[in-house]
Amino acid sequence: MSRIHTIQSDFPTELPPRPNQSGGWKDRNCPGMRTCWHFSWDEYSLKTNDSATLCRRLCMWFVLGIRTAINILGIVFLASRGLIVSVIIDSILGALGFFFIAWCMARIGSVQGTRKVLGVVVVSYARSRS
Repeated sequence: MSRIHTIQSDFPTELPPRPNQSGGWKDRNCPGMRTCWHFSWDEYSLKTNDSATLCRRLCMWFVLGIRTAINILGIVFLASRGLIVSVIIDSILGALGFFFIAWCMARIGSVQGTRKVLGVVVVSYARSRS
């Protein structure tokens, strides 16, 4: 003869109703993200009244300039050696890399709020787009 014991559980038998969904999956999973590859040259504009924003944007221009100069020197070096295939590949990768780095820095430059970077709290206030 077997006895069946019922164990009472604290788990609810009925779940509360789900809230109404607002927006698409992008609104729920990626709040604040406009599109994957959103890019605007306004992120690099030097027309601003905020000195921190101006300094950040000057550094962004400096990084892009140095990166481009190093890539051009590499292409000139390869061309002087007669490596035409390498020049073509390096030119294509350099152009793609330029836009990728420009996009990354624009996204980093547009960050707002408080972040902890290497143990230091960095605060970036909302900036005007002018």
